[in-house]
Amino acid sequence: MLSEGAWRRLMGATAVLAALLMLLPVYSVRAPEPLTEDPLDAAAISGSRSLVAVALGRDEMLNALKAEGRFSNVLSGDIGELALFSGDENNIKGIFQIPQSSSTLAANPTLIAAALLLALAALLSFLPRVDKWFPTTLAALAAVCGALCIHTADAPYFVNPIPKRSQIRVVAVSLAVLALACALLPCARLSFYNPGKTKVGATETLTGLEALGLKAPERIAHPVSSKGKTLYSDEEKEGVMNAGQVEDAMNRLTRTFGLLTWAMLLLTAAGVVTVVTARRKAAIALFLAAFAARALAWIMLMTGMPGTLGTASGTVYLYLSLPLLLFAAFFANNAQEETLPKKYKLFLMMLPFLVAVFLFAYLPLYGWSYAFFNYKFGIPLNQKEFVGLKWFTEMFTNTANRENIVRVLKNTFGMSGLNLLTSWMPMIFAVFLNEITNTRFKKTVQIVTTLPNFIFWALVFSFAMCLFAMDTGIFSKFMLGIGAIDEPVVWLNSSSHIWLKMWAWSTWKGLGWGAIMYLAAISGIPVELYEAAKVDGANRWPGT
Repeated sequence: MLSEGAWRRLMGATAVLAALLMLLPVYSVRAPEPLTEDPLDAAAISGSRSLVAVALGRDEMLNALKAEGRFSNVLSGDIGELALFSGDENNIKGIFQIPQSSSTLAANPTLIAAALLLALAALLSFLPRVDKWFPTTLAALAAVCGALCIHTADAPYFVNPIPKRSQIRVVAVSLAVLALACALLPCARLSFYNPGKTKVGATETLTGLEALGLKAPERIAHPVSSKGKTLYSDEEKEGVMNAGQVEDAMNRLTRTFGLLTWAMLLLTAAGVVTVVTARRKAAIALFLAAFAARALAWIMLMTGMPGTLGTASGTVYLYLSLPLLLFAAFFANNAQEETLPKKYKLFLMMLPFLVAVFLFAYLPLYGWSYAFFNYKFGIPLNQKEFVGLKWFTEMFTNTANRENIVRVLKNTFGMSGLNLLTSWMPMIFAVFLNEITNTRFKKTVQIVTTLPNFIFWALVFSFAMCLFAMDTGIFSKFMLGIGAIDEPVVWLNSSSHIWLKMWAWSTWKGLGWGAIMYLAAISGIPVELYEAAKVDGANRWPGT
C-alpha cells in the first residue's frame, strides 16, 4: 500500500507527464496525392499535429497556406468522392483538417480547460496541506474535458459508437456508476475534541470502503493528535469519555454508516441492472431508494457523533453522490427515448443557474438558526442552549430596544416615502434633457449626472465630509467667509433634516442613471408621431 507522500508524488508526476505529452505530436495527417489537383497541396496537408496546436488553433502551416490561397481546390464538400480514400464514410473528414472559413483555425476551449485542470492537479499534488483527493478530482475532470473535446471537435471527427436509442440509457448507467465510486471515496470527516474541551485535537476522514467493514479503523477508534499523542485515555473522568467509550461510539457510528452505504451500493447496482434490462419504473424506484439511503446515512453521520466527543460532517463525495443518484433516476425515466424531450432539455439548461441561486441565496438562510440558540463563538451549534423565541421577545420587552426599533422603522419608512414621492424626477429630467438642442452640452450634462452612480457609497460620504465637515469642510469655510454663519455648523452629525439630507445624496447619485431608460424610450418614439401630433394642434405643453 502506497503512503500518502508516495501517492502524491506518483500522481503529480503522472499529471506532469500527461501535460508534457500535449506538447508532442499526437497524430499525423497523411493526404493522398489525388485528393487535390495540385500534388503539392496534398503534401502540404500531410504532417504531425500536437494537442497544443489543436487547442490554440495555431496550425501555422495550414493557416499560412490558407492565407496564400492554397487548398481552394480541396474536395471538402462531396463525401462520395472522398469515400474513395477511406473504407468508412463516417470518418472521411478525419483524413485532414480543412479550415472552414478564411480565418485561422478556431481555438478549442474544452481542450484548453483540460490542460489547465491537468496543470492545476499537478501543482496541488505536491502541496501537503491539500487533500489528496482534490487533485485527483481535477485530473478526472481534465479527462472528461478531453473526451468532450474529441466528441465536439472538427478534427479529428468523432463517430459515436453508442446507438442513438441507447445513449440516454448509457448516461443513466454512467451517473449511477459515478455515484457508486463516490460512495467508496472519503465520505465522512470526523473532528475529535481534546478531552473536556471544545477545541479540535484531531481530524480524520472515513472512506466508504472502510465503512463497509462495519468497524471503525484504528485511527478513528483511537484518535491521536497531530503530535502523535493519543487523545483519550483509559482513565475514568467525570464528563469525559475514556478510550473504551470512544471506541464503542466510533464502532456504532461506523456500523450504521456502513450498513446504509451497503444498502445504497446494492440498490444502485440493482438500478443499473434494471436500466440495462429496460425496466424503467423499477430503475427509478431503486435509484430513489438509493438516494434515500444515502441521505439517511448523511443524517445519521451528523447526529450519531456524541456532542462531547466532536463533530462529524460529510465530504464533497457524499454530497456529490446525492445529485448523481437523482439524475440517474431522471435519465432512467427517459431511457427508452432517442433524445430527451424538449422540456427536459430546457430544464437542464436552467439547472446551473438554479443551483447557483440555491447556493448563494437560499443555503445561507441556514444561518437564521443561530437566532434560536444562546450562541457563543467557538462551540458547535448542536451544543448550544436552545432558547426558542427568547431573542425575538427581547426586542420588544426591553424599552431601549423598542425605542430603537421604532426609530429605525420611522427613518426607513420616512426616507423610502420621500424616494417614492420624488420617483418622477428622473422622468422629468429625461424630458428636459431631451429638449436640449446643443449636442455637446447635452452629452456633458448627461455624463456629469450619470457618473455619480458609479461611485461607491463610502466615497460619497467621504466626499460629503470634505464638503460639509464642521471645521475643515469647504462649505463651512465658504459660509463663514461670506458671513452667512457666525460659527461652524455641524451639518452632517446633526439629526435635523436627516431625511432630506439622505434624499439629496441618493438623488444626486441616481438621478442621471435613472433618466437613462426614459431617454431611451423617448428616443424610440417614431418621428411620424411628433408630426401627426403637430398637425393635430399639439404643442410641447399639455392643456394648451
